[in-house]
Amino acid sequence: GCSGGMESSSSSSSCRSSNSGSISEEKAGKEGSEAKVQCFGQVYQTEDLKAFEVRLPRKSPSPVSIWLRQSRELGIGGQVWWGAVRMCEWLHNRVCGTAGKKLAWHKLEETRFLELGSGTGLVGLFLASVGAKHVLLTDTVKVVENLKVCRDLNPDLAKATAVECLEWGTGQEEKLFSDNEDDADERAAWPDIVIGVDVAYPGTLEQLGSTLKVLIKHDATVLIQQVVRVHIYIYIHMHMYIYTYNVCVFVCVCVCCGLGHLVPEC
Repeated sequence: GCSGGMESSSSSSSCRSSNSGSISEEKAGKEGSEAKVQCFGQVYQTEDLKAFEVRLPRKSPSPVSIWLRQSRELGIGGQVWWGAVRMCEWLHNRVCGTAGKKLAWHKLEETRFLELGSGTGLVGLFLASVGAKHVLLTDTVKVVENLKVCRDLNPDLAKATAVECLEWGTGQEEKLFSDNEDDADERAAWPDIVIGVDVAYPGTLEQLGSTLKVLIKHDATVLIQQVVRVHIYIYIHMHMYIYTYNVCVFVCVCVCCGLGHLVPEC
C-alpha cells in the first residue's frame, strides 16, 4: 500500500520511535535493518514492528501522545493512514471545541464508542485519551493481534479500551453486545456512537451495511469518514506525473424515530 502525493508526505516531526522491549523483540529482530520502510504507512514511515509515538493534533501546543506499531505483513490493516490522522483532528476540533465535550449530541464522558476497522487503533485510542467513557476497537482476525499490541503500548488507556475481533456481516454483533444493561459490563453494552475511517470499499460494502444495520437497530449513531482518492495524470514532454489528492468525506448516520438518515458533516 503506497501512493504518491499528499498521503506519502510524511509527518515525521510528529512521531518518534522507540526500541522499547514492550513490543515483540523477536519479530523485530528477524526484520532487522531490512525492515526500514521506504514507502510504508501513508503518514508515518517507521521501522517495521517498532513502537513509535504519534502526537495529535499536529499543530496543537498540547497534543495527545499515542504509541503505535505498524506491521508490514498486515498490509493496509497494519498502517496509519492519512484519513485516521484527519479524523483525530476533526474529532478534536468538534469535541474539545464544544462546551461539555459533546459529539453528535452525546457527552464524551458518558459515551460508549465502537470503532470498525480499527487497524492500528489510532482513532479509538485518541477518543479514549480525550475522555471517552469506553472505546471498543475491532478489526479482522488477521489484524487484531497487532491492534492489541498498539492498545497495550498505551497502558493509561487500558480501562477505557478493549479489543475484539469483528467480521462484518457475520452476526457477531449480537455476541459482542448485550441488551441487558444489568448483565453487561461497560465493554458489552451496545455502543452509543460507531466510528469508521476508510472502511467503505467495493467488495465490503454489503457486509459493512449489514453490520451497520444491526448497530443502528440498537440506537447507535454512526459516523463514517471516507477518504476519496483522486488521481490526476499530467503529461509533460512525454513524462507522466501522478498527483494524488485526498478529500475526507464525513457522513453521520443518525437515528430518529427508528429511521436512519444521512447528515453530511464535512
